[in-house]
Amino acid sequence: MRYVRLTLLLVVLLAACVPASPSDTPPHPTPTVALATVSAAAPPLMATLPQPLPADLEPMWLTNWRDSTLLAYDPVLLEQVASLALDGMPLDAAVGEGGLWVLDSARSRLLRLDPANLGLVADIPLVPYQVSALAVGLGGVWVGVQQPGIEAGRPAVAGLLRVDPLTNTPGELVQIGAPAVDFSIADGRLWLVASREGFSALASLDPGTLALDYLDRYGTWYDLSVATADAGSLWVANTYNGAKLYRLDAQSGDLLATIEIEGAAGKPYDLAVAAGSVWLLFDDGMLAHIDPQREEVLALFPVSNRGGSLRVGEGQLWVLSQYDGAIYRIDPYDNRVSMLVATGGRVPTPTPAPTATAYALEPPRLPCQGAYETRLKVGMTASVVREPPIPNRMRSEPRVGADAVGLLQPGEKMTILKGPECVDDWIWWQVQSLSTGLVGWTAEGDQDAYWLEPE
Repeated sequence: MRYVRLTLLLVVLLAACVPASPSDTPPHPTPTVALATVSAAAPPLMATLPQPLPADLEPMWLTNWRDSTLLAYDPVLLEQVASLALDGMPLDAAVGEGGLWVLDSARSRLLRLDPANLGLVADIPLVPYQVSALAVGLGGVWVGVQQPGIEAGRPAVAGLLRVDPLTNTPGELVQIGAPAVDFSIADGRLWLVASREGFSALASLDPGTLALDYLDRYGTWYDLSVATADAGSLWVANTYNGAKLYRLDAQSGDLLATIEIEGAAGKPYDLAVAAGSVWLLFDDGMLAHIDPQREEVLALFPVSNRGGSLRVGEGQLWVLSQYDGAIYRIDPYDNRVSMLVATGGRVPTPTPAPTATAYALEPPRLPCQGAYETRLKVGMTASVVREPPIPNRMRSEPRVGADAVGLLQPGEKMTILKGPECVDDWIWWQVQSLSTGLVGWTAEGDQDAYWLEPE
């Protein structure tokens, strides 16, 4: 599932599309991370403590990015049973390995809470890495990470970290060459998607040895991929071929089936296996229901206004939408939303763009021919959209092939310094991050969506 992320190096087809061997990557010492401070689990302020549930039920934990809150719901009634206000940007939350784990992308840290009373057990710093995904299980807590500032076309200090739940400390970086952005656990292995510079790779990891096994024949994909695993199969969808779902053999990596999703207009956003079926969520909020036995689509129906994350638990399937500030429970038999509950504030959605007269501080310029209209202007404060939670790359010049100078994280604010510059039907702005001070050029979006939004 989405959001939730050695001596082997990822096949670095990134940018230059040239495979890299382990010897191509110079050794990078893993930064020393201090032992997390462990304290008695005391109830924090600004919290609604967990209410008791029936003994056979576990609460469903999720986050609201706009409100920076951690929330728990009764999985049957969808009643809120706990809440906690957090200082940061809670990217994801998961329960397992003796704790409740919250990944904070704003502060590059992992919080361990006591699920019984929401008391802080450990605050685990993961700097200097930027975090991208979270998974819990197989004796560890797994976090996708990347060290910022790596130039395009060069091997990145990126991959995943295993946090030991016994000591609350991260181990050495499992070096992949790209950050893990999606995780799935099946058959005693951790499956992951690592993505960078327009390519993504599929691999599985042995949780004991931390050895990576890359799928050979169908292991590398253009654009961003999402994946989920079940017994013997790995299901993959890719934004480059958005209306197709691929089934791979989990052992050999061979392609077993290609399933056409007729009527799908959006791009794949998340994948999950639940209720004996495979579910593919698109960025336009449409949900596809696939029968894995017959390898055919049973239904394609609307759920949310935009994409979200699929959640599975207690035999239930939900769609969590940060754009809608809501969670939707899916009826797998009637293929419809059976219940909708608000989770709090909504992440702002793109609005119709203003005309070119919005350039108050710059000489008037014609918009890019055939491109989108801008919503920004020089002197304005803008931020990276929070959903999808993908950072915006900063470059030395306003073009895709220019050197990368850093990343702007989801929700990160910036000041518009210069622009706009129109290159390859993209609108580029020179910006300065308000949190890091980094200066570079970044694109406002593409034909399908805005990546930056005015504050």
